[in-house]
Amino acid sequence: LGVQLAIAIQQSTLFEQAQTEIADRKQAEAALQLAALAAESANRAKSDFLANMSHELRTPLNGILGYIQLLKTDRNLTADQQESLNSVHQCGNHLLTLINDVLDISKIEASKMELSPIEVHFPSFVKSIVDLFQMRSKQKGIAFNYEQVSALPEAISVDEKRLRQVLINLLSNAVKFTNSGGVTFKVGYAENPVEKSPKINRKKSKLTAKVAHKKINSIANLDATLATQEAREAIIPAANKEQLPVAKIRFQIEDTGIGIGQDKLEEIFLPFHQVGDRNNFVEGTGLGLSISQKLVKMMGSKIHVQSTSGKGSIFWFDLDLPAVAESSQLPAPQEKRRLVGFSGRQRKVLVVDDNEVNRAILNRMLSRLGFEIAQATDGEDCLQKAQEFLPDLILMDLLMPVMDGCEATKLLRQLPELKDAVILALSASVYETTRQESILAGCNDFLTKPIQTNELLELLRLHLRLEWIYEDGTKTKKRKAQTPQISSEIAAAELTMVSPSSESVLVLLRLAAMGDIEAILEEIAKLEHSDPKLAPFVDRLRQLTKGFQLKQIRDFLNQHLS
Repeated sequence: LGVQLAIAIQQSTLFEQAQTEIADRKQAEAALQLAALAAESANRAKSDFLANMSHELRTPLNGILGYIQLLKTDRNLTADQQESLNSVHQCGNHLLTLINDVLDISKIEASKMELSPIEVHFPSFVKSIVDLFQMRSKQKGIAFNYEQVSALPEAISVDEKRLRQVLINLLSNAVKFTNSGGVTFKVGYAENPVEKSPKINRKKSKLTAKVAHKKINSIANLDATLATQEAREAIIPAANKEQLPVAKIRFQIEDTGIGIGQDKLEEIFLPFHQVGDRNNFVEGTGLGLSISQKLVKMMGSKIHVQSTSGKGSIFWFDLDLPAVAESSQLPAPQEKRRLVGFSGRQRKVLVVDDNEVNRAILNRMLSRLGFEIAQATDGEDCLQKAQEFLPDLILMDLLMPVMDGCEATKLLRQLPELKDAVILALSASVYETTRQESILAGCNDFLTKPIQTNELLELLRLHLRLEWIYEDGTKTKKRKAQTPQISSEIAAAELTMVSPSSESVLVLLRLAAMGDIEAILEEIAKLEHSDPKLAPFVDRLRQLTKGFQLKQIRDFLNQHLS
């Protein structure tokens, strides 16, 4: 009895301890949940603040940079006036860069940054960067040397915008922190490009796909992690680029500037951080190197640095850049001639914006080229003016009082006389969700404020099939709007594809905008069982989905949105 009593007492004690531990664990889990909710709420608040800040700053910048672009085309300006305008333009662009840097670091930290590789003419890409920094170095009175260490591929597949951003950040720092001597920019193969056989590539791509699939299954939001990005980029090139070599190209920047102490080399990649004494601080937020390192890591590499205080620094990184066959899809070089108009009948453009300055800029910019312009102050005004004016193209601001641009676009698409009019969305928001909402509403394309004249004119040329006339009397040839590059067999098949209902396509578009691959595959399976005639559509969409080609998925679905 004594033994049994002792056991019972011991069990009772252990039970009480277990109950206490369970209660403590539940309390800790509840605290963790509250902390997670608080962190999520703080992140949402930060995102909302950054979005609002970006919009509020970009709106006046649109007026500043817009009028500068207009004034710079005036041939009556003196050399001093042109120089003053260039200075103001540089200051405006610097402010825009700071805004973009803050937004970029926020996107990367939230794992919402996505790379978009395109075909790039590599020599032209490098030359444009070299020309820019030769000019900046000359203005500062230091030397700038470019060394092509080895032969370079003519065309590569890379996210041009992000690679340019990284190189400009690194070269800008080199020029800023160098007061005597100079900067040297070297580009060449880090190792000899190896021609891999198709057989080996197929095996490697299958293995990579299996590994990627295992990684992806453990991730809830496929488009919100770097692991997904790496998996997507590992799979995409395998199908179309296996006959071509993958080159590991090194970009190296050397300077004779102030240098960095050995104990500070890790700190330079921290956000909002600059190293050195106060006498060496220069303009900037301290975000450039942090963003560059994160972008290069997304591309599968890392920025390395060697430096000696007082003697200079060397920054370099190696990227695997697949060579691609040259094609007509490569962007044409920018025109240096002065544009004066276009041939053919006069085109009508309706400018919709609640900001009078924004309307005035677009009115002056386009009317001098021969467009007939009408203006509307909000969505309701747009609906009335559009039915009276019957424009060929509408420049639609998205954020307006009374009725916003997305709602106005949806209503315009229901009017028979305007359902085929080209609508370009204009917004000070740079978030992908805003772009997707405008496309889903029925807009043909999207422009971010501050509006760059070259980008706007290129979209006008593409969507209105324009033939530009230049001051010297020459003309550009008409070219069709760009479409995703696909093979002739796929193109022929897509012409005869049966499309699902608009509601189904919209559901798929929303899932693609969220990057939810698993949900897209589930919807595809439902469509496959609902109608055998949708088999070609389902097969093509499943192929794109398994390759994580989100941009191509969106383009494909937009083609089937009736």
